[in-house]
Amino acid sequence: MDRRDLLGIIGGAATAALARPLTNDRAIALADAFHHQTGPPSLSPSERELIGALADTVLPRTDTPAATDAGVVDFIDKVASSWYDEPERRELTRGLAEIEWRCQDRFGRAFVSLDEGGRAKIVSGIDGKPGEPGSAEQAFSRVKSLTIYGYFTSERVQQNVLKKVIAPGRFSGCVPFGRP
Repeated sequence: MDRRDLLGIIGGAATAALARPLTNDRAIALADAFHHQTGPPSLSPSERELIGALADTVLPRTDTPAATDAGVVDFIDKVASSWYDEPERRELTRGLAEIEWRCQDRFGRAFVSLDEGGRAKIVSGIDGKPGEPGSAEQAFSRVKSLTIYGYFTSERVQQNVLKKVIAPGRFSGCVPFGRP
């Protein structure tokens, strides 16, 4: 075995570990890190506004908070800046621009200025459809999945909607450990 073969085996083992899907605990820990990450926005104000309108179309305000009420726009921005590589960020922003272009072409207005019915027409035309990298379909798919992920892992939704205690249990330092 030469050095190239050994490096290939080591590299393959390392990437195999990264290719595994996240466990539930790891997915929640990762979401928590994104929710609490600080720093300036990486997406433009118009992209953030469009993401907010798309997110609120997916999860509108009812008797529960809307997606934007749960901080989903910041969550998606942090995922895009921290988790996505440069080509993925470009694909997302290109897809968002494609959504805007379709709105202008069909309604003569931006997505954020459309009423609920207009937004539903645009979203129904791209939701669940396969799309090429950088397409409106792919961008909406990413925004939709990140909206759901960010919404249900947000502290506000966990406490006020799902009624989950984020740190379950309590500390009792005087309880004996082990078998009696």
